[in-house]
Amino acid sequence: MNPGTPDGREGGETMADAVVIGALPYGDTGNTADNIDDYDAVCPYDGSTSPDVVYSYTPAADEVLFIDLCGSGYDTKLYVMDGSMNLIACNDDFYFGDPTCGNYTSAIEEAYVSASVEYFII
Repeated sequence: MNPGTPDGREGGETMADAVVIGALPYGDTGNTADNIDDYDAVCPYDGSTSPDVVYSYTPAADEVLFIDLCGSGYDTKLYVMDGSMNLIACNDDFYFGDPTCGNYTSAIEEAYVSASVEYFII
C-alpha cells in the first residue's frame, strides 16, 4: 500500500506543497513510489491512478517552456495546469523506443506561460 509520504527527493505531494522552481534551467531526480495519485488530466486519456509529484513555477516574463522526463524508468504522463486547474499543456508518450529516453516517456515541447502566473507541473 502506498503511504503517500514524500521523501523530499522530488516535487511536492499536492499543489499546496509543490516544490518551487525558482529559475530555469531546472533539474531534479527521484521517484513517485512514496507518493499518491492526486491529479489527472485527459492527455489524451484519463483514469490514471499513478502517483504524482508537483512543482510550481511563476515566470517573470511570458515564456515557452520545454519540459522533458527523458530517462525515466516509468511510463510517464506530464502536464501543466494553472491554479484554477485549467490544462495548459500535456503529453503522455513523447518518446517510444528511444535508447536514451525510454519507452512511453513524456516531454512537452511548447508550454506557453504568462508572466506572474503560478503554474503547476505535474
